[in-house]
Amino acid sequence: MILLEFQYFPKYDAHTAHDPDKKCKTGDLVLIEELPKKLTRDITHKVREVVYPCGDVTDPITGKKCVGAEYRDEIEWKASIWGKNDKNAFNYETAPPRGSQEGIRDFSHKPGYKKWHEFLDRDQPEAAC
Repeated sequence: MILLEFQYFPKYDAHTAHDPDKKCKTGDLVLIEELPKKLTRDITHKVREVVYPCGDVTDPITGKKCVGAEYRDEIEWKASIWGKNDKNAFNYETAPPRGSQEGIRDFSHKPGYKKWHEFLDRDQPEAAC
């Protein structure tokens, strides 16, 4: 009698996709399509559609919004039974919309910010590609 053991090793590939419409953001689950001709050495695919936007996860079977492994309405139901913790509770109704901070500059544009990675006294051959 011969016993065969099979093992499964998942294979992961990293692809750089072109998004001309700027419809996806970091963390989104997207559907990509291979381009007939490469745009650059690295860009070989294009974004076809955003399947699940990050932060707004919807269960595909029930259509309900999810947070981790629970539905949002179940979390609200548990909060109504046990009492809501106002200090740590996240309120989805009063939260700003996704992408509301996009285009807002941080403190690095101000003149007092020192960019420690830039050296003004010498050329930066490591920065030139």
